[in-house]
This record gives sequence, structure tokens and C-alpha cells, in this order.
Amino acid sequence: MRVPFAPIPRPNIPRLLFPSRPRPPVFHFPKVLRIPERKHVTVCIAAITRDREIVTVSDTMVSNYFCSMDGATVKLKPLHDDWTAMMSGEDLGDCLGIIDHSEDYFKPGAATQREAITAFKQGYKSYIAEVAADIVLAPFDLDIKEFKKSGKKIFTDEIFNSLSHKIESEKEKLNSSQFIGYGFDGQGEAHVFLVLWPGIGKTRDKPGFACIGAGADAAAFTLYSLGQTVNCNLYETIYNLCAAKFAAEKVQIGIGRDTYLYARKRGSSMFTTPIDFVPRIRAAWEKDGGPKIPAGIIKEITETGIYQLAIT
Repeated sequence: MRVPFAPIPRPNIPRLLFPSRPRPPVFHFPKVLRIPERKHVTVCIAAITRDREIVTVSDTMVSNYFCSMDGATVKLKPLHDDWTAMMSGEDLGDCLGIIDHSEDYFKPGAATQREAITAFKQGYKSYIAEVAADIVLAPFDLDIKEFKKSGKKIFTDEIFNSLSHKIESEKEKLNSSQFIGYGFDGQGEAHVFLVLWPGIGKTRDKPGFACIGAGADAAAFTLYSLGQTVNCNLYETIYNLCAAKFAAEKVQIGIGRDTYLYARKRGSSMFTTPIDFVPRIRAAWEKDGGPKIPAGIIKEITETGIYQLAIT
């Protein structure tokens, strides 16, 4: 008689060799709270009129990660002869540095719009390259020119490439500065243009206005709605730009209420208005100019009768 085969159970070798032990308690460390990335917290607007004046409007607020102050600064700076720059950025010190660098690239005498844009672009690129290189190369007592000329002789290929990558990374951190350039060429024609990171120039002679900062989109929408073009006269343009700035305040956090208005014609250097000039424009805009629901329309919509169909 054959005895049926019974399989012999295999021992759990790992369990025998390494008996289970109680696991240590798991500690959950709290998440590190990071300060959120800051955005542009301003609005600057410039526009050309039919008589070749240039009108500019901006807020005057400055801020950091923890606080802000309105009425603190004028966000424009002379650039070269008949050219001026308006600025927006996380650090106005960087903006001023870029403008100072740009002045070095202007040739003596009157400049065309193309020459002004080119000089501004070169100044922008020069500044961010210099600052980024200083951050990375300062421990080696090198500047960007020496690094490019002799870096491969001083460092190994691996270290040279690593430092080059770090310089490019630092440039990325300087990407908040935006500018409106405006002024007059040798023929007296008025021009408006943009200079954006990393040194891109864009003319804005058509439609004849430019906006930068956190409130740029809201301001541009308002100007398009009001029909702002180079065919508007000085007084229409002043109201339209103020209205655009007031509208931007309503929809974007971080734009100061204080408003700086300036208008210029070629050859002029002074622009004065009564102290209550902008407040009167604001009062008129809040009364009749700002978006609002027309009187009686809600009642009319209610009485019209609205029927909703149930979908099953």
C-alpha cells in the first residue's frame, strides 16, 4: 500500500534569522512655511496724444514682504536727453541700476526710438549679467569679463560649467523688472515702448499707450474700452489714464491709491496742476465713470420673467 505524499512545510528562513522587532515610532515633522513669491505691485501707464504730448500716470507705493507705504516714491527717472523711464519691479534698486547702465549705451545727442530701445536693452542685459556674476563669482574675486576671458584656465571644465549654470540661475531671479520708455526723437515725434526681462524691447506707438505692473491688464482693458488712441487730445488722455489707474486699484491688490500724474511736450520740463486736480477726477470717475448697474435695470429684468427648464 502506497503512503500518500505529504509536503513538508518550508521554514520561513528570513523570519528565523531576523526575528521581527517593534518598529520605532514615526515622527512627522511640520512643514516649513515659505514666504510666497512676490508679484509686481504697481501700475504705470504712458500714452501719446494727438498733439505729440506724452501723459503718464502711476501709483507711488513701495512694499516688501511684510509691509507697504503709499506716497513713497515717483516711479520714473530721466534716461537720456528727451527720454524717460517708468519702472516696476520687486526691487526698485534693480530698476534704478538698469536705468543707470542703460545711460552708458546712449550716444551723445538726440536718439531715435530704435536707438533708445537698443540702448535700454543693452543696459538691461548688462546689469543682470553683472549682478548675477557678482553673486556667484565674488568669492573668487572675479567679475564677468575676467570669468569669460580666463575662467577655463582658472577652473576645471566641470567647475566652470557649474559656475556658468549658477550665473544663469541667478539671472532668472532678476526677472521682475519692467519698464516703459517714452520720449521724443530728433524730429520731435513722441514715442512709447516697453523693455521687459531679459532685455526685450517692444514699441507701443500703436495703439499709443503702454502699461506695466500688477495692474497692467486692468489698465489696458480700461483704455481700450474708453477708446484711447493717439487721436485723443491732452485732456481726454489725462482722464482716460486716471480712469485706467483707478480701475486697476479696484481689481488688483497692492496698487496704492496715491496717484502721480505727469504730462510733457518736447522742450518742456515742468508740469503743474492744482493740489485737488486728481481727487476731482477720481470723484467724477466714482460718480459717473466707473462700472455700475444702471438704475432700474434689476427691476426690469425681474419683471420680464425668467423661466428655468429642469433637465432630467
